[in-house]
Amino acid sequence: MENAFPNFFLIGPPKCATTAVSHYLSQHPDIFISKVKEPNYFIYSNNNPYGWPERGHTTTTKSGYLQLFRNTDNCKVIGEASPYYIYCNHCAEAMYAFAPNGKLLTILRNPVERAMSMYMYWHQNDPTCNNTSHESFRKDFLNERLVSDYNAEDKDNKNTIGWLKDMGFYGRQLQKYFSVFPENQICVLRYEDLTNDIVGTLRRIFQFLDVDPDVPIPGLDRKNVTIEPQNRRLYNWLNLNQTSPVRKVLKTILGNVPLAHHTRQTINRLNKRSRSIKNNLPFDIYNELIECYRSDIHELSSLTRIDFTDWLSEQVAAA
Repeated sequence: MENAFPNFFLIGPPKCATTAVSHYLSQHPDIFISKVKEPNYFIYSNNNPYGWPERGHTTTTKSGYLQLFRNTDNCKVIGEASPYYIYCNHCAEAMYAFAPNGKLLTILRNPVERAMSMYMYWHQNDPTCNNTSHESFRKDFLNERLVSDYNAEDKDNKNTIGWLKDMGFYGRQLQKYFSVFPENQICVLRYEDLTNDIVGTLRRIFQFLDVDPDVPIPGLDRKNVTIEPQNRRLYNWLNLNQTSPVRKVLKTILGNVPLAHHTRQTINRLNKRSRSIKNNLPFDIYNELIECYRSDIHELSSLTRIDFTDWLSEQVAAA
């Protein structure tokens, strides 16, 4: 079957429910979402100015990219989700040249809360990162230390990606997309829309994509949720060390792979800390960090015609 061309892109940012939303959208009979998560194809355009490394799930060639959209069953909407598109602003022109009639969706989360979620996610998946105090988060945020393997101090290095603070300047990032794509092809949602009314928010997205908004979507649970474990060693054994004795015992006793997976997830849930760094961030720290975004939040509100200024006065206490 001939490959289809994508006409829909969920552009991020990371830790803003892109995994969950792409999963929900893929349940709609008229929507096809690439089963390969985060192909990042457009990041490699224009000589890959951010020096994005090639990994197993990324797609750097047009032919390889289009292979992701085979057997789409004549779906009306064909798309993919790559949450770093919004940050890599050269993607806008490349995406428009590829699909000038394409529709874009972005879900914006309080930038301090988003950074906290990214910070916790990083520590969750790196057993060498143990300090997640409020003060360590504050310092790493202000000094932009969480930048993968890149040199955080060399801001002129094209390979530098600001995972914490820099990725929260949504107004600056979206300006490029609004300058390239017609406004009616861009849908901007608040993360709170999903947490407060997920069914109503999905209906809005379906209406934006011009598909039946009343299709029921099963399994409206959260995807890709960051875990704060009580026992770090147990979490590492279960999830990060593929050869750990704990995992071997589970596989030997349970045998059945889905049952072993379910048991591991149950242990993770029981091992989850009830309170984490994301609970009750002190007002003085929150106010200091959110102040970094004051002008950008006003720019974002003006650009999107959506009021985001409540972020300037709220306290982050989300799970």
